[in-house]
Order: sequence, then C-alpha cells, then structure tokens
Amino acid sequence: MRKLAAVALLVAGVFALGARPAAAQDAQNTIRYSIGYFAPTGSYTADYPGGGQLKSVFQNAVGVGLGYERRVSALLGVEAKVQIFKPGLKVLIPGASGEKNVRFLPLTVGALFHFDTPTYKFYAGPELAYVNWGSIGAPVAPGFDGDLKFKSQLTWGLKVGADVPFNNGWSFAASIEYIDAKAEVDRADGASLDPKPVVVTLGAAYKF
Repeated sequence: MRKLAAVALLVAGVFALGARPAAAQDAQNTIRYSIGYFAPTGSYTADYPGGGQLKSVFQNAVGVGLGYERRVSALLGVEAKVQIFKPGLKVLIPGASGEKNVRFLPLTVGALFHFDTPTYKFYAGPELAYVNWGSIGAPVAPGFDGDLKFKSQLTWGLKVGADVPFNNGWSFAASIEYIDAKAEVDRADGASLDPKPVVVTLGAAYKF
C-alpha cells in the first residue's frame, strides 16, 4: 500500500508540474501511443527436489502502451505511462515442461531530458516503476502444482527515445526502456524471478 501511495504522489506531481508554465517556452503536452516488444534479460534456476534443476524463463511478448508527458521547460519533461504485456512463463523441470501467460503491467513516472534538433526530438532519463503482475493458475507444468501469484513491486528504469515530427503536431515515436523488474512469488518460501526486461516501442505521438 505504501508503494502504491508513493506512485500516486508521483503521478500527482506530474500534473502539479503541468499546471506551472514552462520558463523557456509555452507549456507543451505530448500523448504517446505505442506498440511494445517485451524482451526479458534474465531467468531463474534452482535445484529440483527430485534431482536435476528447475528453470523458469519469461518469453518475449508484444503489448501496448499509453503515455502523457508535460514539458516543464525547454530541457525537462515529466512523463507518466502505463503499458501491458502478457508474456509466457515457461517452466522446465526434469522430464517435463509447461508454459502459461501472465500479465505484466508497469506504471512508470519519469523525468525526460530533451535534446531537440530541427528533425529529431531526442529524450532520455530515469523513471520510477510500479510493476503489477497477474497470477497463473495451476498446473504451470506437469508435476508442478499450485497457483503462482506474484507480488507488486516498486523499482526503477531508464528510457531513451525520439520523436520525429511529420504533420500538424503528429510525430513518429520510438523508444527503448529497461525496467529492473523482478517477479517475486507471493509466499514465504517463494522464489524471486528476474525477467528485468528491455522494452522496445514504436508508435505515434501527438503534441498539443
């Protein structure tokens, strides 16, 4: 609950900043619509009680996102964004394997530092991420019983991207983002999986 409250305060800060006029330019708002590619960089391996090893691997997935940025100065913008993916979680145990999809829903609030040229509008910066996971019903794999529920997590990320204007406030938009996300099983002896995904997005941005 405290983590969620912290994120709520940050989101409120986005709009509080948005209410202030930019010092170096007129206030600008940007809405970004994106299609994203979730690419995990980590996996989980442990000893299996019957001998051998258990391995859990998140699979690549496609998802969507929606973000709002308030430009508070010529250099700085503050962005709030939500994305949703449903990657498969593949569990491999000796002699068997299984795979089920799980929801990955990060809400991010970040500071974006802008470097504009006549053709490209580059940005980069750190972000705070509140990661909400779905649950997986049993069985995940043959002989692997029990539902899997994951704890929500407050973590951090980094993002770089660019907008390419083409017509009346519209731009092509692309970004690459790293989210330091774990997937901690919600029980006392639960494992902590480490997908730590890189998310690549393509889409459109509208500035007004």
